[in-house]
Amino acid sequence: MSYGAELATGFSRPYWDGLAEGVIRLERCMDCGRCQDFPQGRCRHCLSTRLDWIEAAGTATLHTFSTVFRAPSPEFAKDAPYVVGMVRLPEGVQLMARILADESELRLDMPLRAKPVKWPGEHWILGFVPDTESGRA
Repeated sequence: MSYGAELATGFSRPYWDGLAEGVIRLERCMDCGRCQDFPQGRCRHCLSTRLDWIEAAGTATLHTFSTVFRAPSPEFAKDAPYVVGMVRLPEGVQLMARILADESELRLDMPLRAKPVKWPGEHWILGFVPDTESGRA
């Protein structure tokens, strides 16, 4: 399985380049105005191909999480156990991401902020940390 750099081709390049720059870029449909979490070249809501890129706010709300003890591939095994969670961005996108905190620090509906990380190796993935500066944590 490949992550990050190998996938940064064609219409997905702005997404991966954004992670390397420390930001989340989302495709936004120019027809229906909705955003989607991973570049697809076509709006998953109205099927339009008129898409542009926006920079997301970089915040999210934690909806659920779990600790992974048995990694799905050798690339991730060295970091197990680690936490993954479903988060919702204010742009209306829900996605799964790495949660860079111990499970004991987390609670449902807590605010998070994005922290893209190199993990594993040279690959950038989307990570989130508890947002203690928001006043909601």
